[in-house]
Amino acid sequence: MKNEYDIHDIIRIHPYILGEEVEGLYLKHEKIYEDRSRSDFVFSNSLVSIVIEVKRGNMDVQTLEQAIRYLDNEKDEDPHKKLLGILIGHRIVNKQQFEEKMKNSGYEFKIKFLDKEIPTEIKLCDNCRKANTLWIPVCKFCGSKKFITDPFLFIPHK
Repeated sequence: MKNEYDIHDIIRIHPYILGEEVEGLYLKHEKIYEDRSRSDFVFSNSLVSIVIEVKRGNMDVQTLEQAIRYLDNEKDEDPHKKLLGILIGHRIVNKQQFEEKMKNSGYEFKIKFLDKEIPTEIKLCDNCRKANTLWIPVCKFCGSKKFITDPFLFIPHK
């Protein structure tokens, strides 16, 4: 992967890689709020908003503070919604400070790690057509061992 926007493309095209939490929710990529801040992704419906913050490198307290601001904005828009933050990156730095801030935020968060839960390089299963991490031998969704190898399928369409 070249940059964070490559990961954005994978998530935008294959949102199911984030997990069951986002199934059936409306996706807004790069949502802009009244305070002119911009979240990477918001998955929502009338009952829930899930804010996704992606970092190509490490997640730190500033990453968490960003996500908290976006969740605050979501709460301002509709105080009755259930709110969840999902932070995505390679690792957490200053883990104790990070976890303390997360605990005191008043929001629920999930942490997902790049190249573990969230692939940065993908291949598509020939059976179910879902994106899998490039180096796994078996599709994590259907168990197939056959993958699509046509490189033109991976070129983003503009």
